[in-house]
Amino acid sequence: MNAFCNNDLIYQLSLSFIPQIGSVQARILIDHFGDAKAIFKAKKDALDRLEGIGTVRASSIKSFNDFTKAENEIRFMEKYKITP
Repeated sequence: MNAFCNNDLIYQLSLSFIPQIGSVQARILIDHFGDAKAIFKAKKDALDRLEGIGTVRASSIKSFNDFTKAENEIRFMEKYKITP
């Protein structure tokens, strides 16, 4: 990741690109960890223990490393002055 890595928005957007993580699971995760960045920093077993997340989703989160789509979304938002 580049300069976007300190921006919580990149983590919020990236959640939507993780297979099997929908809006319900994203809300569970954010409610538990406080923000999207903390989800990506969490240990797999902490993710795995959350009701509604489980082993498969925890593995998907921990193996996710392609922030390119989220970076492109942020560039688009900046270009067209779209605020989240």
